Amino acid sequence: TEAKIAFENGLYGVARLGFLESLKDGADQNECYYYLALIGDQTRNEFEIYTWGMMLIESEPLTLRARKIAGIVLKSLLRQRWWYGLFQFSAKYGKLLDDQLLKAVADSLLNSGHPEWAVDIMLDSGDKKARHRAIEILDSIRDYRTLLRHPLQTPEGNLLRSWAFLVEGDTLQAFYHFLMVDPKKIRRKERFAELALAFNLPEMGKTVIKTGAPILQAKLALAQGRKDLARKALDELPIDSLEKYLTLVHEASYQPSIEAIISRDRRLIPKIDTILLTEETLDSSRVKAEDLFSSGLYDSAYRYYSNLRDQEGMARSLYHLGRYDQAERLTKDDSLLFLIRDKKGLPTMKIIRRNLNRPWASLAYGRYLLRTGQTQEAIRYLIRSEGSDRLDLIITGLELMGRDSLALKIVDAYNIKSKSALKVLYNLNQFYRILSLTRGDTDSISRIYRMKSLIRVGRITKARELLRDLNRSDYYDALCEYFMEKGRYEKVDSIIGFLKDPPEKLRYLKATLPLYLGRYDSAFARLKDFLRKSSDFRSEALFKLGICYYQLEKYELAASYFEKLLSNKDLKDEAMHNFIICNKKLSNWDRIIDKESLIPPGSPYRFELGYAYLRKGRHLKAISILTEVRKAKYLPEVQYWLSEAKSGSGDLEGALLEYYRLYLDFPDDEQWRITGYFKMGLILEILGDHAGAKGIYKDIMKRGKGAMFYEEAKSRFINLD
Repeated sequence: TEAKIAFENGLYGVARLGFLESLKDGADQNECYYYLALIGDQTRNEFEIYTWGMMLIESEPLTLRARKIAGIVLKSLLRQRWWYGLFQFSAKYGKLLDDQLLKAVADSLLNSGHPEWAVDIMLDSGDKKARHRAIEILDSIRDYRTLLRHPLQTPEGNLLRSWAFLVEGDTLQAFYHFLMVDPKKIRRKERFAELALAFNLPEMGKTVIKTGAPILQAKLALAQGRKDLARKALDELPIDSLEKYLTLVHEASYQPSIEAIISRDRRLIPKIDTILLTEETLDSSRVKAEDLFSSGLYDSAYRYYSNLRDQEGMARSLYHLGRYDQAERLTKDDSLLFLIRDKKGLPTMKIIRRNLNRPWASLAYGRYLLRTGQTQEAIRYLIRSEGSDRLDLIITGLELMGRDSLALKIVDAYNIKSKSALKVLYNLNQFYRILSLTRGDTDSISRIYRMKSLIRVGRITKARELLRDLNRSDYYDALCEYFMEKGRYEKVDSIIGFLKDPPEKLRYLKATLPLYLGRYDSAFARLKDFLRKSSDFRSEALFKLGICYYQLEKYELAASYFEKLLSNKDLKDEAMHNFIICNKKLSNWDRIIDKESLIPPGSPYRFELGYAYLRKGRHLKAISILTEVRKAKYLPEVQYWLSEAKSGSGDLEGALLEYYRLYLDFPDDEQWRITGYFKMGLILEILGDHAGAKGIYKDIMKRGKGAMFYEEAKSRFINLD
């Protein structure tokens, strides 16, 4: 008491001696630590601040005075410019610091030349602006691996993830994330355009670069085959900067006037020849030959190339004239050899493989991979390719992978109306878009999708007018889809029953109809009969049988059906989801754990695996998995069960901090938050901190009789009293 009076009167030396004596006499040590740290702050004794402050924080990390002292220690570290200590302290005790202090730490670390430490602090912060800034810093220092570990679910975040994946060499993931970006919601317009160029999608890049950025505009124009627009963009550049972009200048056939170059800088006169694409003495015969070839007059072009002794020009002309053997003898160009041998029906894979870095070979190899079912790998090569059907093949690949929404981005950007594009639009219920695209088209594919779309928007009579010369099964297929969407299952049953020989898809649909009507026994019988007679849709029918058993509460049998489909590439995700639900109903945690090889890191079912380990009492394994899940997606449910796992493992102090983190970080999630808060009281009781436990129980009681854990908290509070 005397020491406190001395402190309040500013007699810090006397107060220090008093508190040190009190420590020797066994007084409340945390009280002494608190005041000794405050004395250090008043006297600017950095050693005392750190020594006594750390002892208090370690001793009682969850109190308000620990929060106050943490701020004092942090300011001391800032004054000392002890960057590593500052980083370590903030990383360990960041939850005790307010956002302003953490921002000061991050700014100091940035200014001191330690951006990687600053980023760690920002990423741990709950402040969204800080996280956004951290991601931008990671981009600026090109630390893309860290950036990928801390994704931001925003358009800007997806753009940066796409760039990061591209830099790290994962073209496919880069492509997927690029297609997820809404160009209207991003600031980095030039980065978006650069990515569009990397994936050879100039139309998408053109949507964001309309003014400025002449180099990007020129590149986008060239990618679209518009040399005139490229030259117009290059006109915006200072003449003396063209030396940096000679390749671009040549590709665009850009020829600034000699007068303009000379007037800009006389030193550039000797370099005029390197800047200009065309020589003044360009051979007129070669110009004539190229003009004739591009006009399709291959006979005349051949004669000119022959006079020039240009064997490749002669070979290209002969190829277009259908004289493949002569063309093959004259050429050494692999791209032409590939075309010739392909026309002659000869093996071409050897030629393709040795040219995989060239766009024409990438297209051919991508087409081959798509045909052989290697869809992901096919898209990797198609992204790098060129050709009229390239985009259509990418759309087909994305549709095969179930990425219709990404395929739609390409369809929208390029107004494509091929079969694969119309299929994607149809799958995504873009019926009015199909009707708009196919208006006036007479080919059968457009008419089929137009007819089906008319049905799906309820214009059935109009659709029937298009039925002539078209496959009737498409009509009935769309009709059933329309009535299924309206919930008119009996009508669908009667339509399929009316057909003499319904296709397999409609027979499968008929077998599943009782399921939608809640007649599970009837659905079970129909599906069994369907499986006896059909070879298609077997996996889908087995899945529906599993659902029937689940609805009949026969969880063991349902789980066995879903287990059979865990290797099915189209149904494995839904099958795993239902398999886990069934086994949770049965409390069969071992059966979930047995599937760990099918639930790798990053799987959406990783949490369920960690929960299964927890329920089996394997707490350390549960902690490992749930910690990994928390890094990917920080949710109150994940945090609660991680706290439970630490508590079950005997790490009560660790569990206490995890429950406290749950309480602090999720103020809007009352159920998990208050449950964790009550558990903190129980742990403090076990640790002997009855005052702390009573404080928590009292706080819960203040919430009123209807609050969660009110009665339990009241009972324990009375017992402690």
